[in-house]
Amino acid sequence: MGNAFERISPDLTTYKQPQGNVPFSTITALAESPLKFGLLWAGTDDGNVQVTTDAGTTWSNVTAGLPKGLWVSYISPSPHDKATAL
Repeated sequence: MGNAFERISPDLTTYKQPQGNVPFSTITALAESPLKFGLLWAGTDDGNVQVTTDAGTTWSNVTAGLPKGLWVSYISPSPHDKATAL
């Protein structure tokens, strides 16, 4: 029922206020690397892609170079390279 949930990270979205008829600022994709326990990738509906190598304690925004504000609906960590996800 969520009584024992603990926050393990800061807000990973850009935290824009909702606009129009689609809510923003939600994690929409989450995947763990098959190569390393605790290597997680997160994508949001407001365009962020973040990665953690320590099971969520610290996160790095790796959105640079991607189109801004696009909905990230799927993340697939590479089975060959820990530093790559599709």
